[in-house]
Amino acid sequence: MAHTGDRGDIDFGQASAALVSTALIWANKNILRYKKRGSAVSKKNEKASATLPGKVEKVIQPHPHSGEPEKAQISVEGADHLYREIRVPNRLVDGDGRKVKLKPGAEVDVTIEADPAVAGVVPASER
Repeated sequence: MAHTGDRGDIDFGQASAALVSTALIWANKNILRYKKRGSAVSKKNEKASATLPGKVEKVIQPHPHSGEPEKAQISVEGADHLYREIRVPNRLVDGDGRKVKLKPGAEVDVTIEADPAVAGVVPASER
């Protein structure tokens, strides 16, 4: 049977929303796991990270009935010009477990993390 390009009954909006929900569940689970560990987390096992300041430029409403989540467009200071803006689902959870949303103009921190195994050590001459 030849591939016709027909995508059948797949609702990509719902699939995307399900992936975002799953990612948020895993993120919250990891936060709780690390909170339970407290200071018992070894510095050797921590992820290598960099934090850059950012600002919410705008909140983008999804197309009605698309199933897509609302997005926050964040301008990341220090990033290359063509890669300065990122868009993320506007679904966050505060320290008390309440769902919150970003507002335009909010100042945020954008953190990039990597496992130590894939992050190379910078030579002393480049520090």
